[in-house]
Amino acid sequence: MSPKDTPPPDGDADRGPLLLGVTIVSTSLALAVVGLRLFVRVKIVKNVGWDDHTIVAASVSLMHFYIFPSLVLTVAALRRYRHGF
Repeated sequence: MSPKDTPPPDGDADRGPLLLGVTIVSTSLALAVVGLRLFVRVKIVKNVGWDDHTIVAASVSLMHFYIFPSLVLTVAALRRYRHGF
């Protein structure tokens, strides 16, 4: 048996659910921070600048690039994204 064919020390570990959880939490946190910033700028400060528009554009871009990875993560959560040893 070559070293390339030996399983990892912890066995055939499925890290798909961990990856899914980290992605959902970090994306939700980022969108919550952007939403709170926009709320403060619109309701309290009453001054929305170019930087706020840039942040909204970046958030839309984040959601655009989140669609494809979410499909991959869904497959990972279904335990179909594993290495077989």
